[in-house]
Amino acid sequence: MQIKIKNIYFTFLVVVFIFSFLIFNLSAAAEGEILVTLTLDTEGQNINALAGEVIIPESFEPKEILDGDSVINFWIEPPRFENQHLIFSGIIPGGYIGSTGKLFSLILQGDETKLTGLNFKKLTALLNDGLGTQTTAKVSWRVSSLQSETLDIIPPEPFTPLVSQVPDLFNNQPFVSFATQDKQSGIDYYEVAESHPSFNFLSRLNWIKTDSPYQLVDTTGRSNIFVRAIDRTGNERLAKIIRSPWYESIWFWIIIILILCVIFWGSRFLRWRRR
Repeated sequence: MQIKIKNIYFTFLVVVFIFSFLIFNLSAAAEGEILVTLTLDTEGQNINALAGEVIIPESFEPKEILDGDSVINFWIEPPRFENQHLIFSGIIPGGYIGSTGKLFSLILQGDETKLTGLNFKKLTALLNDGLGTQTTAKVSWRVSSLQSETLDIIPPEPFTPLVSQVPDLFNNQPFVSFATQDKQSGIDYYEVAESHPSFNFLSRLNWIKTDSPYQLVDTTGRSNIFVRAIDRTGNERLAKIIRSPWYESIWFWIIIILILCVIFWGSRFLRWRRR
């Protein structure tokens, strides 16, 4: 009798364990990460600027923003999370007309079945009419699996920094401006470094995380400038402006010294052989 009771008790524990395991895994699967993509419908209008605020439901945790391949070419305020709010504003040079223009994607943590909608607030659109006339636009969203997204292994697009100097910016001191795009995960940040030609070893550059435009420290115009763009998965693109004369490079003088050494010791070796 005791053996039978023990068997029943053991079977009950096994059933409870299996049931708990299944419930835990189903719950964990439901609470996974999902990809929400926002698209712009201009409703037949030519729009060149858009700004807005999106409210994320409380049952979802904001994780990441992917703004690669967006119809917005230049962000005035790149999309960012403020608790359960997402804020963004940007411009579209030349304007955009269409119904499926990708704005950006959000990675949210939560149960996909509970995502019934996103609340859009303060959505402002401007017409590409030269007057900045305010109009209306429609932003829709769709959910897809993260597994369907291709891993971003492509660096940002090539770009060319530009050194400028204007009276109304940085007290007429020189600055460098730059911009590029990343077609997949989007640009995460930029870094700038200045270096005298004698110290152009990339691993030793003093990189400064910054935005464009960046005021240059060296106002003499002799330092070389390095700018790198890093996307949201860590891929980077390097651009540089070489401003110093070639003869100031340390590599030039190393090569010259090596050539002189070869000539000197070569001539001595030849004289020795002739003896």
